[in-house]
Amino acid sequence: MGVRTAQRPAEEVREGRHVDRGRRTLPAGKVLVVALVCLLLWTVLDAKTLRKAAEASVLGARRTAALIVLKPIDGIAGALQIRRLSDLIERALGRDPNAAPGGGVVPITLPTIPAEEPMPGATQSPAPGANQPGERTSTGPLPRPTAKHPLRVLVAGDSFGVGIGYGLSRAFDPTVVKAVMDARISSGLARPDFFDWDAQMASDVRRADPDVIVVMIGANDVLTSVLTSQGTTIDVHDPNWNASYRFRVAQFMETARAEGARVVWVGLPIMEDAGYAALVRRANAIYRGEAATHPGVRYVDAYRLTEDPQGGYSAFLRTPSGGVVQVRDSDGKHLTIAGNEILAREIVAVMRHTWRLPPSIVAR
Repeated sequence: MGVRTAQRPAEEVREGRHVDRGRRTLPAGKVLVVALVCLLLWTVLDAKTLRKAAEASVLGARRTAALIVLKPIDGIAGALQIRRLSDLIERALGRDPNAAPGGGVVPITLPTIPAEEPMPGATQSPAPGANQPGERTSTGPLPRPTAKHPLRVLVAGDSFGVGIGYGLSRAFDPTVVKAVMDARISSGLARPDFFDWDAQMASDVRRADPDVIVVMIGANDVLTSVLTSQGTTIDVHDPNWNASYRFRVAQFMETARAEGARVVWVGLPIMEDAGYAALVRRANAIYRGEAATHPGVRYVDAYRLTEDPQGGYSAFLRTPSGGVVQVRDSDGKHLTIAGNEILAREIVAVMRHTWRLPPSIVAR
């Protein structure tokens, strides 16, 4: 007995290909409308974050145009209570809806600062020659760290701070060094109206009570305006920018060392783009100058460490053993893991020499 098969209508066969009657397609115009509606819905839901990101971007026509569009949309979202829904979604995902874009403590192998508890070893016994209890200042040798009384290190900064945090996590011996990190991508010192690093550092110092604070920040600052102490902004190309930015740097150094912590200020590395490199040299001169006038602050010259033998930019550098290692990312700005490890070793060497720390702080 044969098996009967249904015959396909002739109109369903086109040049030997079967046309699926179950599938329906939308005209191109309708697809475009759906896409635009989805884009508009996303813009309204995320208007606050998009506006904050635009406010932190480099001054110019693109920033102005973005704010012209996003400010009224964010206002509408707030009036219609849509912003509350967006905030609920952010919190459900474990994010702070009021944080700066890219803000929030960056989770890496270094633990982040506990919300309430102090760091381990919050009370140390002074070593001979070290400052006595009640006399803690940011000068003089540090106590010899032990497992019971570890050296407390806070790493702070922007995306470069993230990288050096990785490097230091491998450079320190974790049995005698307890390091925590607070790194805020896209942040800087020039615009406390976007992210107030001075207030954040004061909070970090209270919670972490660090012996040493390692700071690497400023890559975003050299591309934007600076907010003056009078509340006005000065464009990055204005001759008065240096003085206002120097004020911000000095203020931050004072806050960092206010409770007696030593500070290692790491300058910015050489950049592939010549124009950007010139701006970095300007900022580094400010960091170096201010470090020299603040007791307990030491400057580490990352620019010199990342130059090639001719004083130029290179993604690869030769090691003391004669090998070649890639030290820069493809963006021509950030350091690779190997580059951050080289810089971290220099930081540890400076700490040991300046504050008479033993070899035991170095990872074996």
